[in-house]
Amino acid sequence: MKNEKPVLDYSVKIRKVDDILYAVKRNNAWEINDVTKEMMRRCNGEKTIVEIAEEIAEFYKTDKKEVLMDCEKIFGYFIQEKLLILT
Repeated sequence: MKNEKPVLDYSVKIRKVDDILYAVKRNNAWEINDVTKEMMRRCNGEKTIVEIAEEIAEFYKTDKKEVLMDCEKIFGYFIQEKLLILT
């Protein structure tokens, strides 16, 4: 999974309501945080999961391995929920 390139489903939008971020797809919404928003924003089919994790780790000045594990977990969940696909 690490070398695959995630793509956000075309129908997913990120919305902010009352200072809370949501990933919205049709009639469903998932509450997300700023880090997850940054992860999702990079899911354009051009970057691998490893590259996204490295960018996030650099952006937030944190451990790359920990961020990679978080990315894999979050992306795995979003794939199950059909918010992302891997190319």
